[in-house]
Amino acid sequence: MLIVAELHSDPFDGETPVLAPAKFRHAVLVPTMNVQSTAETIQRAVAEELAVVENFDNPAVVGLLTEGHLIRRYAEELDKARRDLSGED
Repeated sequence: MLIVAELHSDPFDGETPVLAPAKFRHAVLVPTMNVQSTAETIQRAVAEELAVVENFDNPAVVGLLTEGHLIRRYAEELDKARRDLSGED
């Protein structure tokens, strides 16, 4: 992942390889990961967002997941499960 703000703040000499400023090259998510492993991966990487790739063998980027979105969706699902258990509509 390339962080746009960092790209604008660092002067490049024209010789720097494009992957030099890349972050989180070895920390990616795949669509089949569960919430716990996704949260652990984000936490280990100390990232606010990570790329979602097709699979570990094919690193084609299919999306981006932010920590905030993960937490928000998890909270929504917990609330839905609570409502279902309590009989609320």
